[in-house]
Amino acid sequence: MADTLQQIYNKLKTILSKYSPPLTAKVDKAGRYELYSIKDLVIDGRKRDEVYFAEQSSRSHLLVSISCLCITTPNLLKRSLPSSGNA
Repeated sequence: MADTLQQIYNKLKTILSKYSPPLTAKVDKAGRYELYSIKDLVIDGRKRDEVYFAEQSSRSHLLVSISCLCITTPNLLKRSLPSSGNA
């Protein structure tokens, strides 16, 4: 079972890592991977310098995958993500 979880973890990490850049992997170590958008912006009147995007982690018999669902307009999305130089 642990081997199966590791294989799933590796596949999901490969999928998530395709988004870095423009997103930044703040945590990238065995059993944990976190992606953030590093950019100064204001959300609901509060200043932020980063926004959480997704995380995955694995435990001995458990695999956790979390992602932040954002509903936005194309213009706001463009302002919220760091520039990748490809846009």
